[in-house]
Amino acid sequence: MDPQTDYVNVPISHLSEDFSSDPMQFATSLSSSFDPIYGHNFPVFSRVHIETMLRDSRVSYGLRLLKGPIKTFTYFLPEKDAEDAGVHAILREQGMQFTYVVKSEDQAIVDYVINLYKSFWDDGLDDFLRMLDWGFSCSQVHYEYEDPDDKKSLQYKGLTWYHPMYCRAILKRNKLIGAQVRQPDETDKYFKLYGPKFLWGVNESAYNRIFGRSLLFNCFTPWHEMWCPYGSRDIRRTWFQKNSFDSGEIRYPIGKSVIQEGMPPIDNRDLAVQYAVNIKTGGVRIFPSDKDANGKDYKWSYQGPEARVTPQGLMEYPEALRNEILEGIGIPPEVVESSSDGGFGSATGRKIPMTVYFSTLSGIAGYSVKTFKRSIVDWLVFIRFGKKNAFSIERLAPIKGEEQLEGPQTGFAERTVQGTSLSE
Repeated sequence: MDPQTDYVNVPISHLSEDFSSDPMQFATSLSSSFDPIYGHNFPVFSRVHIETMLRDSRVSYGLRLLKGPIKTFTYFLPEKDAEDAGVHAILREQGMQFTYVVKSEDQAIVDYVINLYKSFWDDGLDDFLRMLDWGFSCSQVHYEYEDPDDKKSLQYKGLTWYHPMYCRAILKRNKLIGAQVRQPDETDKYFKLYGPKFLWGVNESAYNRIFGRSLLFNCFTPWHEMWCPYGSRDIRRTWFQKNSFDSGEIRYPIGKSVIQEGMPPIDNRDLAVQYAVNIKTGGVRIFPSDKDANGKDYKWSYQGPEARVTPQGLMEYPEALRNEILEGIGIPPEVVESSSDGGFGSATGRKIPMTVYFSTLSGIAGYSVKTFKRSIVDWLVFIRFGKKNAFSIERLAPIKGEEQLEGPQTGFAERTVQGTSLSE
């Protein structure tokens, strides 16, 4: 082994490269449910919880609210369209939030880079953004030659994502250079990925530059309060199982009854139990019509169950935790609560929720663009064109004021972006 290479072997419950030197490292043992410093207020989070959290519909929904707009509302434009006010107007009309401009002196490079990003956005971005779920994502990059006889025709063809529990980072001189991946169906067989053959994404790299931190860390406290024993779901379920209504009431005469001639008599109590067990909504109930000695009341009587009033706050409690989960993920509750004004803050008449929401998405989209460029696109451009630093990509600055009306618009209707006409 290269003495300069260190295979980082971090258990799945760890969030740090070096447990001994990281004071923020979570406990290795999960025997304790809560941080002893703050008692029950902050339950201990680790990656072993993530798989379970992803089964929660609210968590899954929140992650889709982050990933979906990034994939749907992103465009890549050549520099020649960046100053066209018509482009800006149509992008606004279509709701495009994340538009990037590719600049290069060679138009062939611009077209090639835009196609690469289009392919990545269509086939690869979803896997890359799993870094939000787990703190980091490790994927194998696939390529193929468009022309088998032309070694410069190498093209990106998608990703294969590997579960974090199977992945280890390979460091050289304290720098990430590759990944070691265990075969999912094997216990001791690994393969290694280096250079442009692997794509490694990190969420919240300030916390840990290699393994990052899961976005679910911020919403774990309300999620735990919802799902833990005697949590909000237990309280709600117990109420509706035991207290939402009683089981009804059957009165029976003391003694025995003959149900069929030639058969021994049956205790009326046993018959009452049998009647009660067989009662169901829409079912038929048949009782003897014998009356008491006064001839007024039936010997057998049945009173159906009565619904109980749901305690105040029983339904609001889980809903409040569901909103806290979205807030922890980075989604203002107004995004999903408002039914007008595009779904952003109409209840308050403010645009702040929309601004906060898209600012969160903007950072994720920008990191995705930068990482794909650094890891894949720069290398492919060099292979095909033999040039380094041959292009740049940056966020499109919107045109404001009168420039929106006075900018050049000639011929825009015939132009296409990512293979789709913006005028459609």
